[in-house]
Amino acid sequence: MTKKTLLFISAALFFTFLSGNANAQKSEQKDYSAHPYWIAMMKDTNTNYFEAVKAFNSYWKGREKPQGENEKFERGGNDNVKSKNIPYSFEYKKFQRWQMQVKPYVQNNGSILFPYQRFQLRKNARSANPTNNIK
Repeated sequence: MTKKTLLFISAALFFTFLSGNANAQKSEQKDYSAHPYWIAMMKDTNTNYFEAVKAFNSYWKGREKPQGENEKFERGGNDNVKSKNIPYSFEYKKFQRWQMQVKPYVQNNGSILFPYQRFQLRKNARSANPTNNIK
């Protein structure tokens, strides 16, 4: 065998191994209801928005959700019943805020624009309509 043929075969095997590994990771189904994967997903800039929302909803399905601030204010702030310490209540509210902030930048495939791309988008929008600029 020639040197080129050996190089070609080794490269083909290498890429076959990589694609097989990637497919194995994709086919691996995570149990979103058992572990809060959505916390790490909202910190990852490469995460898929739809997958993160699916993980969030699956985790909280059947669980008691943290009390909203509006409910507390409607009662006048008087909590006669001791409030329960619900795990991940801070992250729950943080995810909802993340979801609201990121939603305008979600692409059709679920990818989210990177912070630099968001900045460029806002910059281009400002330059296109200079009357909206705040000084």
